[in-house]
Amino acid sequence: MTTKRYRKFGKLLKDGVFQLSLYNEKKLGMARQKLYDETGYSDSSIRKCENGERLPPHETIADIAKIFIKTWGADIAWTKNFLEAGEYSLQEIKAFCHDMFGTESIMESVTFPLNAEKEDTLGHKWFLKTNVILHKNGKLEGRTKIWTDNLWLGFTGGVIVQCLDKQGIILTETPLQHHIWGVDSVISPCCTSQRILQWHHAFDENIMERVTRLKILHVHPSKKGIRLRNILNEIRRGIADFINFFRV
Repeated sequence: MTTKRYRKFGKLLKDGVFQLSLYNEKKLGMARQKLYDETGYSDSSIRKCENGERLPPHETIADIAKIFIKTWGADIAWTKNFLEAGEYSLQEIKAFCHDMFGTESIMESVTFPLNAEKEDTLGHKWFLKTNVILHKNGKLEGRTKIWTDNLWLGFTGGVIVQCLDKQGIILTETPLQHHIWGVDSVISPCCTSQRILQWHHAFDENIMERVTRLKILHVHPSKKGIRLRNILNEIRRGIADFINFFRV
């Protein structure tokens, strides 16, 4: 019976066996036979592991990982996920990767969660400060403080968080329209010149293994752009209400 505990390992093992079959231009059964020849772990046992029913013996997981590295070229990110799903400790994973990939590769690898912080002045005594934490499952948690010391002018500010790979290429980013806030001037009656917002965003978990760092951008969106987004949001809400009305 498939268990949630072993499901991720089963998925990764199945992917590794499939890649092995492509590398050797053989069928899946023959790829499993190669694992059996080199590890002594039978075809039926491998199938049960692929289905998430169990884990192989601890040392066999490392042997399988070595085969995947040496044949179809499993990289360090994939290997770390494979060993982690096989319930290897962080120390065991570091030692294994050090032996297989070398010290330089270990230095380039990233340990989650990733953190980033930035504070900016956008002009006219307008300020934004953001702290974010990115988890391995793609969940981004953010905290933004927006404030002004300007007596007469409030402002609207926004946050964009970008996920970059080791070459600095942007893999994905948060949509600006979801993280825009405003504050009023210091002397505005019954209004606030400072706000602290807790927010979150969900990235695609499948690209997290390529993310090495985060970049925070603070922007001052145009009033025209904000007004247009607000109008579009109102139209969407109106359409949704209209449809829901006739569904009742």
